[in-house]
Amino acid sequence: MTLPTDIILPLRPEQINSADPAQRELYTRDLIYSLTRMYQDIAQNVNGDIREYSVTVEGSTTAGSATYTNQTGIYLRQGLMVDVWFNVTWSGHTGSGDMYVTLPYQVFKGLFDPWVGELFVSTIALTGGYTGTFGIAFSESFKYVVVQYGSGLPALNLALPASGSLYGHVRYVGTEFEN
Repeated sequence: MTLPTDIILPLRPEQINSADPAQRELYTRDLIYSLTRMYQDIAQNVNGDIREYSVTVEGSTTAGSATYTNQTGIYLRQGLMVDVWFNVTWSGHTGSGDMYVTLPYQVFKGLFDPWVGELFVSTIALTGGYTGTFGIAFSESFKYVVVQYGSGLPALNLALPASGSLYGHVRYVGTEFEN
C-alpha cells in the first residue's frame, strides 16, 4: 500500500456552478466520501492493522508438510515495518534441513541484515551444549530461521524435528510482496 502523492477531488464544474441544490448536495457527498476514503487509507498505513496468517514450519532442504495442532500467526504492518508473533505446534513433519518459520511479507533487502527476534522452543531437543534459541529473518526471503546458541559455541541453525512447538516474535522491514 502506498500513500497518495496527489489529492484528486471530484471537482465537477457543472455541480459547483449549478443552481440546483440536488447537484450541489451530490457534489458534497462525493467530496466527503473521497476525503473519508483518503483519510482511512492514510490512517491504516500509519496506525497499521493486526491480521492473522497461517504460519508453517518448513525445512531448508525439503520444505515438507506436517500435521498442525496450532498454527496461530498474527502480524501488525505499519508502513513498511512488520511485527510478527506466532505460536505453532506440529507433528509428523516430512521436511528436512534447517528449520524455519514462514513470514507473511518478504523481508526487505537493506542495511540491517539479518533481523533478529525472540524465539522459544518447546519439546525440541537442542544439540549438546546448546542452551537457547533465537530467530533470524534474512533479507529477500519469507524465512525466519531457527538458530541455537550456547556458551563458547558458535551459533548453529537448528535441524527440523518431526514434532515440536515454537513461540516467537520478530520485527523487520517488509516489502510489498505477500507470502
